[in-house]
Amino acid sequence: MFSNPPNWDKMFHFATRMFTASQDGIIHSATVFDYKKCYSPDKCYLYVIKLARAGVSKPQFIFRKFSDFRDFHQSLSTFFPHAALPLFPSRPAVSRTSSKLVVQSKIPDLNMYLQEILSAAQDISRSNVVYTWFHVWPVDVKENQMERRPRSGSPLSRVPLTGRISGDVKLSILHRGRSLTIMVHHCKALSFLDGNPPDPYVKLYLLPGLTDKRKTKVVKRSANPTYNEQFLYEISSSDVGNRGLRVSVHSYDVLKENSFLGAVYIRFDEVDTNKGEAQWFHLGPPKPKAHEAIM
Repeated sequence: MFSNPPNWDKMFHFATRMFTASQDGIIHSATVFDYKKCYSPDKCYLYVIKLARAGVSKPQFIFRKFSDFRDFHQSLSTFFPHAALPLFPSRPAVSRTSSKLVVQSKIPDLNMYLQEILSAAQDISRSNVVYTWFHVWPVDVKENQMERRPRSGSPLSRVPLTGRISGDVKLSILHRGRSLTIMVHHCKALSFLDGNPPDPYVKLYLLPGLTDKRKTKVVKRSANPTYNEQFLYEISSSDVGNRGLRVSVHSYDVLKENSFLGAVYIRFDEVDTNKGEAQWFHLGPPKPKAHEAIM
């Protein structure tokens, strides 16, 4: 096994000592499956990593910024200069308008990177550098306690990209002349947050381009809210077949970022907009490229 490297205390800002595979337990899997906003002191994003270890019955969760991944790669490159390490993903170019989508788009690359590290030869994959970075530090415990939710399998408060999105939204879509009428009727079976029903509201965007945002009222403490709110758009008959709708459901929070509960992407040429009959649409995860084309 790789012994303690020189200057190990300068590798990671959160590390106060080295940890080994025998101390923490062999890592069977490490999956980046969520992200959350943080301030340290400037706005940033933390990736949420779910760990499965030998001898540990429940999953563990650690929280790392993109810069922590970069420091991890630099440390591995320093202490294993002749190893064929995987390529490190490029830094996300985060802008004010696209920050969430860009941060989210890096998750597959980061997952591939971690999988390749843990599949490398044992002198790398079980080195003290790796296990120190994957150790559950006090900062991880603090973040986990802040986000803890009494749901089976996951202690996280935000809706992760997979596994916590549920429910349906009932809509009517009617097009007459140049008028498109969207009626938001109900939602059902939405995810609970913190063991409590959410405070949901519905947002609408026209596609492509995520234009003409509309949103419903907030319904307090309900996983099955009723809205019966109507929204009007002006779209010509010749254009309606090239357009679509992004419908997303969120839980309002006065103190922190609102929680995403699910979304559905609807092409108007795939529904009967002449009748305007109400129908249920199943909620799913967000699609990063939704603003570029009708999904």
